[in-house]
Amino acid sequence: MKGKGYFLPSLLGGLLLALLSVTPYIMVGNLFCFMWVIAGGVVAALIFYHTAPKMITPGQGAMAGFLAALWGTLFEIILVIVLWKLFYVGRLAHLSELSLEGILPEEFGQFTDFASTGYAGFFAGIALSAMFIVNMIFSTIGGLIVGLILKGKEKAEE
Repeated sequence: MKGKGYFLPSLLGGLLLALLSVTPYIMVGNLFCFMWVIAGGVVAALIFYHTAPKMITPGQGAMAGFLAALWGTLFEIILVIVLWKLFYVGRLAHLSELSLEGILPEEFGQFTDFASTGYAGFFAGIALSAMFIVNMIFSTIGGLIVGLILKGKEKAEE
């Protein structure tokens, strides 16, 4: 595994980033300066450090974090779609029925009608773009921090 490049470190860092960022209750950690996004970059840079043949530079740590953000965003999109289909689609239909029956206020019906229009896809696209930008910035910072800490540290020969 020595010297295999950025693929595996960034893949694992991105997977960690996505799993922690979309898991209910655990995702609250991202409210603290995007903690899980930074952690994805840190993990990617640390794995890269352990697989690199020589010491790493801050630029290499930042690159590992950036690539973890790319993978993490892809995994987040997939996980959000799966979770939406599993948990929320049926609830929206139920809210719409309750609104039509007069049990819930009319606004709930308006929300479910909006969720089924093309505008909802537009706003989802904006949200995904913002998520990608945030992931890129903070995951790269996480990788850069590891690169700065480990800069100049010689690795022990194995």
